[in-house]
Amino acid sequence: MVLQRPNTNVEALKGPVWCRLHALLGQRGQHIMIDLLSDCDIFCPVDDSSGNYIQRSGIPLSEVKLDAPKTGNALATTESSGRKPNALFSEDRKPGAITIVRGRMFYARAALNAKGGVRFGMRHIHVLNRFPDLGDSLQTIHILRYMFPRQFGMHNVFTSRVDSRETAMPFKDYTLREKEMHHAMERELTQKGLSHDANAIKKWKSHIPKRLRGDVVAMVDKMRKLNSKCSYMEMLRHYCPIEVLPILVGNEHC
Repeated sequence: MVLQRPNTNVEALKGPVWCRLHALLGQRGQHIMIDLLSDCDIFCPVDDSSGNYIQRSGIPLSEVKLDAPKTGNALATTESSGRKPNALFSEDRKPGAITIVRGRMFYARAALNAKGGVRFGMRHIHVLNRFPDLGDSLQTIHILRYMFPRQFGMHNVFTSRVDSRETAMPFKDYTLREKEMHHAMERELTQKGLSHDANAIKKWKSHIPKRLRGDVVAMVDKMRKLNSKCSYMEMLRHYCPIEVLPILVGNEHC
């Protein structure tokens, strides 16, 4: 096996600390190290961080499936009452069970600009780019629905069941949610007999749950301003510069 690209995990395992560990294990050190790297998950603390770890080997946590509990309070309550489980509140996931869908991040097609080049930063369909009016408070509330769907009673990664007919991924794609919001508004206002009441519609769109009022709204407003001013291309050039190698022309370097 030949290393063709930089791999920080390989570099770390070839470092002096791991070499000393290999020496301390004695004659069977090589077999122990092979078993450790091939059959176990190794995590190392991230420098200058508190409680953060990086996985060096083993199956990625995003691909590990947790064992479902044999009995659940929500399931038991549903069965005893004879009601169908609510898709919005039929799960109870802990933070550790919610992982980033790596496939969408690493294998999705790059967004292109009008000239066919790669568009850096968030896509044009991202909610922050689709609602750019910083002076419109309703747009801020609309973005809040994307950021905190559970607070608004919408489908979310914490309590909602994923329909296998909609996606093969462990979590739904929440890029576009306007249709879901419209259906939720129609359903709620129709139950109250206010589906055609303009004031009721305006009140529904401007409603903010108590938990999100005040500092959270100010934080989202600030985030929107920063996003509108940020040049993701220049940020990429600053933090991830492309190293220009000398080109050999004849016997001289240019």
